[in-house]
Amino acid sequence: MKVPLLDYLQWKMGCAYLSDLHWLSGGQKMRLAQELERIEAPEASLHEWNDALEYLAGRGPEPTAQAARAALIAALRGRDEQKGGDHGGIQAGNRTAAAADAGGAVPAGQRS
Repeated sequence: MKVPLLDYLQWKMGCAYLSDLHWLSGGQKMRLAQELERIEAPEASLHEWNDALEYLAGRGPEPTAQAARAALIAALRGRDEQKGGDHGGIQAGNRTAAAADAGGAVPAGQRS
């Protein structure tokens, strides 16, 4: 892959800014997971896969590109098995909690 993995994902999802990847809807996360399934692990470096895993899912590094790819896809599909920790804003609950903690408005339907 000639383009860095995160930049490619930003482009594929039509995001103006890389940080927009943190605010994807559930359907968009599923689409992103499908895009990742089309990319073979060797097409990006281990460093790029682990960067994407940390940036998009708040997960620590994996020992192989294959493992990092699989963990990222699972996290985007909501099958993240890792317990605890901040998931980097990829989950709506994190935005809701952050808004409440900051004294901001919490969207209807997401209130506890």
